[in-house]
Amino acid sequence: MNKWMTTICSMMCFLLAGISNAEMTVQANDEAVAAATQWLQKVDAKQLKQAYDSSGKLMREAVDVEKWSAAVEGVRQQAGEMQSRALNSVTAHESFPGLSNGDYMVVVFNTKFAHKPAAIETLSFQREDDGQYRVIGYFVQ
Repeated sequence: MNKWMTTICSMMCFLLAGISNAEMTVQANDEAVAAATQWLQKVDAKQLKQAYDSSGKLMREAVDVEKWSAAVEGVRQQAGEMQSRALNSVTAHESFPGLSNGDYMVVVFNTKFAHKPAAIETLSFQREDDGQYRVIGYFVQ
């Protein structure tokens, strides 16, 4: 009888640990999507300096605000005004090519722009020392 109780208790602990990890993953996904949405709202409103300033350290160290803003303005002018955006996927990564191991997320949106009705926006995030996910990459295809 005790052997069965020990086995059942062990299985319950294992299952509860799995639920806890799943909840943490959902929470991280929600945090990344919220960060992506807030950041994209700045880009959509042409508040490029604010978007840049709220980006991750890696991105800000890689490119200055003027070059980054010019690149984003060029992409957005070609695409036209954003008309709609729907979440496609969120994936967690422990590593990115060329970067040290860490807590990374990739958030992908299916976006309709005035001149590019079937665009894909991809945002890469890194969780920084303060616990916040910040954009380290933005691509429109």
